Amino acid sequence: MINKSTLDYFRKMGRYTDPGPYAEMYKNLPLTIPEICTIINHQIIHVFALDYYKDKLPEGRTREDEKLSTVQEMLAELKRRNPKGLVLDRLPEERIVVACRNYALFLASILKYRNIPSRVRAGFAPYLGKEGKYIDHWICEYWDKGTKRWKLVDPDVCDDTEIFGIDFNMYDIPRDKFEFSADAWLKARKELVSPELYGVMDMWGMWFIRDNLCHDFLCITGEEVLYWEGPPITKIEMENMEDDDLILLDTVAQLLRNPDKNLVQLHTLLKENRELRMSD
Repeated sequence: MINKSTLDYFRKMGRYTDPGPYAEMYKNLPLTIPEICTIINHQIIHVFALDYYKDKLPEGRTREDEKLSTVQEMLAELKRRNPKGLVLDRLPEERIVVACRNYALFLASILKYRNIPSRVRAGFAPYLGKEGKYIDHWICEYWDKGTKRWKLVDPDVCDDTEIFGIDFNMYDIPRDKFEFSADAWLKARKELVSPELYGVMDMWGMWFIRDNLCHDFLCITGEEVLYWEGPPITKIEMENMEDDDLILLDTVAQLLRNPDKNLVQLHTLLKENRELRMSD
């Protein structure tokens, strides 16, 4: 049973999820998770869909993750491009160009605004891959008080299930359809899977699993950093990692397998290990 203090922790806004003065844009949004995800999809163009929209976008428009890394920055830019706010009829040129992290961050922010415990999770989606590949993917996890359990939601892909041949509910993804970074790390460490099956584009291997493990750790402890950012331990070449580094990451992974039970220990690891923190 998850205690109230843990759920309260995941209700709190963080630096990246806080909408700041733009919270008023959330006031008249629909209530259901599918409707919210549809709204989110009408505000964003995924970076991988840029070619499809290239004739409808201003010249030079490219991915905007770096300058729109927080929800507040995203909302500010969306409002600047269309003062009506989060509307379904937003034109392509009025949308922002980001990727899965921002979709998940957006949904988590809206749910937190509604006092629903939620968190961004970094892991791997086999449903996006071919030939047994596990694709880097960030989704949202929220606490459903009706069923008293965490549900996984993919606000990025939910409108594209036919394209990817997905035949399960993207608003309650079965646990065996998404691989958390901790499980991928521990299996790869035990040589139960090939690390080369994990990654995205031209980036694959154990280093990528390690970086995603650190991203998921930071998401759980309240800092949903950008894909290419990471704590000092992610800057070490895998072949140069010491045994102590690997053991520390093993500990992180073991604790992340049950983040609710181990939340205090995860924060203690963050506090006591500079190599896991973004800054002092």
